[in-house]
Amino acid sequence: MNTTVTNQSETSVRYSDAELEEFRELIQKNYKEAKEGLEALRAQIRDYSARAADDFGSDYGDDSNVNNDIEMLSDLAVRKRNFLRDLEYAMTRINNKSYGKCAVTGKLIPKARLLAVPTTTKSVEGKAIMAGETKAGLN
Repeated sequence: MNTTVTNQSETSVRYSDAELEEFRELIQKNYKEAKEGLEALRAQIRDYSARAADDFGSDYGDDSNVNNDIEMLSDLAVRKRNFLRDLEYAMTRINNKSYGKCAVTGKLIPKARLLAVPTTTKSVEGKAIMAGETKAGLN
């Protein structure tokens, strides 16, 4: 259910407060899981780092493998931190009641897309427009 909100002379469509609350719960759940995942990654990195420091130089192959593992875990941690940041931004949009509005077209992003990708700021149409502009800029 979408609610039409009138602000002075401007009319826009937004998700209802009940729907925004549904999205808020989903985002809070995702945030909690991502935060726990980030802490687990950090613990793994600390563990690998401690083991690497203890055994460093004993076997160069093992050293290389451990360094690769630490790098992979660090990359995953960065992605997790970025996801947490995006969830925080989504929560801000919910608080502002602008959540679900495409940043490109200004139209509502379909609910199914928001449920699948709660951090999205663009509809499929908006992404296609942006991709077209990117391709046009390359020509």
